[in-house]
Amino acid sequence: MDGMDPLFFVSDAHLGFHEEPRNSMIENRVVEFFSHVEKSGGGLYILGDLFDFWFEYTHVFPGRYLNVLISLKRLVDRKIPVHYLAGNHDFCIGDYMAGRIGIQVHRDPYPFVMDGKRVYLAHGDGVAKKDASYRIFKSIIRHPVSIGLFRLLHPDFGFFIAQTLSRLSRNHRPVKDRDAAYAAYAESLFREGYDFVLMGHTHKPQEHRQGGRVYVNTGDFMDSFTYAVYQDGELNLRRWPQKAGEDTRVK
Repeated sequence: MDGMDPLFFVSDAHLGFHEEPRNSMIENRVVEFFSHVEKSGGGLYILGDLFDFWFEYTHVFPGRYLNVLISLKRLVDRKIPVHYLAGNHDFCIGDYMAGRIGIQVHRDPYPFVMDGKRVYLAHGDGVAKKDASYRIFKSIIRHPVSIGLFRLLHPDFGFFIAQTLSRLSRNHRPVKDRDAAYAAYAESLFREGYDFVLMGHTHKPQEHRQGGRVYVNTGDFMDSFTYAVYQDGELNLRRWPQKAGEDTRVK
């Protein structure tokens, strides 16, 4: 229905990956963006990999992300729904995000209904047919036994290993055009009756429209600084920062 508060979709900020001062610049933009969401009063969907790695021990979490976590808690406290879909760099999302902050965590793709439209959200890792070996790796690394063994490591050492794996997973990723594969996957979901499909992971902002149905890849929030917004029946890809009166739609 027209006049509803906007819903925002963002992914792949990979906070902690860059050296200073770039990492602080990205973090500041993330906090500013979350403040914009708060003022808009709608909702926020994070499609994974907000952090370059996320692993929760029972009593320890990555403290370097405190400013961002405070911003997320502020959104929740203002009754703004925040959803987080686990990405391939989110090695273990435990009780901290859901229990302490109040974020609604989804470890698998999340289908729901938005304004009468069927929506399919996913991080997007493992979508391409050629990712069969990765899907096996993912099932191993997220197995409770693997997580339990990792928790036996001292947190400082564990975070070092997780950060190293995160860097390797990006640096060794083949640089190939997967836009067509992701669009084809979205079209298969259109045939199942979904109206909107949103994913991240590729770091390449993309819009693909088929009739009234729309696939959007949110790109990344560390180089492109792109995100998607749904408002007044329209789903569009935009770029941050947003300036008053400026058309920030990604052409």
